[in-house]
Amino acid sequence: MDVMLSARDFAGNVARNAWTDYYAIYPPSGEKLYGKGHQTCGLTVGRNGVAIWTRGGGKPILTLAAPAKISGWAHVAVCYKEGAPAVYVNGTLIQQGKSSGDIMHPGIGKAWLSDGASYYNGDMSEPKLFAEALNEERILQLTQTKVTPKLYETPIVEISTSNKNGVLLWEEGKYSFEDNNGKTSSMQVSGIGKPIDLTASWKINFPPDMGAPEQITLPKLISLHQHAEDGVKYFSGTASYSKSFSITANTLTNNKRMFLDLGRVEVIAEVSVNGKNLGILWKRPYTVDITKAIKTGVNNLEVKVTNLWPNRLIGDEQVPEMYEFPPPAPATGPFASLSGGGIIKLPDWYEQGQPKPVDGRVTFTTWKHYHKDSPLLESGLIGPVVLRTGIFKSI
Repeated sequence: MDVMLSARDFAGNVARNAWTDYYAIYPPSGEKLYGKGHQTCGLTVGRNGVAIWTRGGGKPILTLAAPAKISGWAHVAVCYKEGAPAVYVNGTLIQQGKSSGDIMHPGIGKAWLSDGASYYNGDMSEPKLFAEALNEERILQLTQTKVTPKLYETPIVEISTSNKNGVLLWEEGKYSFEDNNGKTSSMQVSGIGKPIDLTASWKINFPPDMGAPEQITLPKLISLHQHAEDGVKYFSGTASYSKSFSITANTLTNNKRMFLDLGRVEVIAEVSVNGKNLGILWKRPYTVDITKAIKTGVNNLEVKVTNLWPNRLIGDEQVPEMYEFPPPAPATGPFASLSGGGIIKLPDWYEQGQPKPVDGRVTFTTWKHYHKDSPLLESGLIGPVVLRTGIFKSI
């Protein structure tokens, strides 16, 4: 999602009450927290850049816009030195501002929904606050440590979602249970073992006529948008990931359940094990019980992943345009793609109901949603993919 980088409304006029809800860090009232002459600093982050919003006694105000193309995970730093802000993306200085004259405070940890704050529309790590103004060298050092937050933490005990009432135990140890009548029981759990990593060595098959090669092999799972080959990098559609894994006999003992955890998926996954379809996963956590589908020995796993259209549309923009569109609108807000871009004249083949001619593009659109330098989306099966074993206990 793009964020507002200019205090202008949909029509392009200067907005008196510019407003956004795409805060990574929301600025609470500086005057309420610290008194007159104090402000707090908030932050919005989107695919088109970063913006600093500050707040004294009224509503948050867009103070500094830092346009940048952000694709996937990015390191963002805001540094205030002598009251003046500077925005860094992946260690590079993007924009510098001026001091407001007020005392500035970080807005971290002081936001409330009742005050107008909102949840961030994306993933982010826990913000880190430094007491001193960091120099560029130190900020660059911080970008070298890749921090990818865990999107789902496997619980120790989990209510089973199968037809039988019970719980799944994910760690070894001694468990005590108490029912509604106060009766207690205990259980010693062992033999769960460590998760089995399946992240390495996957074959990926692509459908025909979608601009991608027929098949590739990844030594390790990555987002498709990071692949060197254009047909893979810009692919949109359904790609089929496959690999084999082995299971020992003691893995399938009574009360043991095996789950496949796909990790990060962009966007929807359909899982099959040994030819048995185990359904579609469309939200986190991307996990599925594969106990009834696996067997002792070699097992075949297939994961069909469907992503979104933007990457293919951006890929097609690398090819010279055959049709006439108006000039692109400035990418200064979340509605920039809606403020222009409709095709001026439909092509003859379209109006006559004929197939699209071969022109180097996979798609044809009547609206210019993206441009050749638009940032790509993360795509495909990203992982890490692991097999987890749990113990089922009836209750």
